[in-house]
Amino acid sequence: MYSIPNPFLLILDKVMKRVNGSRNGGIQWSMKERLEDLDYADICLLAQRFCDKEEKLKRLKDEAELVGLHININKMKGMRVNTSNMQKFRLEETEVEEAVSFVYLGSVVSESGGTEEDVRNRIKKANAVFVHLYPVWRNLNILKEVKLRIFNTNVKSVLYACETWKTTNQITRRLQIFTNKCLRRMMNIKWTDKITNEELWRITHQKSIHNQIKSRKWNWIGHTLRKERRAIEKTALDWNPQGYRRRGRLKRTWRRTVEDEIEKHKKIME
Repeated sequence: MYSIPNPFLLILDKVMKRVNGSRNGGIQWSMKERLEDLDYADICLLAQRFCDKEEKLKRLKDEAELVGLHININKMKGMRVNTSNMQKFRLEETEVEEAVSFVYLGSVVSESGGTEEDVRNRIKKANAVFVHLYPVWRNLNILKEVKLRIFNTNVKSVLYACETWKTTNQITRRLQIFTNKCLRRMMNIKWTDKITNEELWRITHQKSIHNQIKSRKWNWIGHTLRKERRAIEKTALDWNPQGYRRRGRLKRTWRRTVEDEIEKHKKIME
């Protein structure tokens, strides 16, 4: 059974091919390739230089109008990362609003990477779901196993896309505190009941957040490495961003967290 593509998506794909064309205005992705845009949901144009970005915006407007589509400038956002050029983006003499972060495919993207903001946002949403399910947690007629299944599928979605997070001790600790709090309330464990976190995890058949994120991350890495050589996610593992970093201590990145885990594993094996 084959699904018929949405006509709008076909037209939009044609527009984006014309916008990019044979021009190389995206970010340097490999020795011979550039990443021009992301159009899984909303269109996200990528550029390494300010002039390329403005040229892309103009081409997008012109090509869209040829097929009867019009850009709503009021809904357009712009974001710059690690650049000293603060010149405003313009389209038809109208300034494009600057944003320090935005949500793309359910994840927060910000100038600093977005992991901290994304975790904070996901905990807030998961907590709202947990509170909404209070009648389920308090119902004594529902089995513990059923409650745990509901918890794992609805509340623990807070770990969605954790494979690509740059995990720090603070982020892991924040997620673990939230998970433990939910589990204790769900199991009706009061603070006067002297039950350790390890005992709580044993009762509820849970693993520590650190181990869960680590397991998901390495499963994803193995899945990605088995893909074809030109796969975008595989190229991203070895991608080296162009430009110069600012002076100071090296920032914590996803790749550095993986390298640290490898070194720790080597020491344990030795």
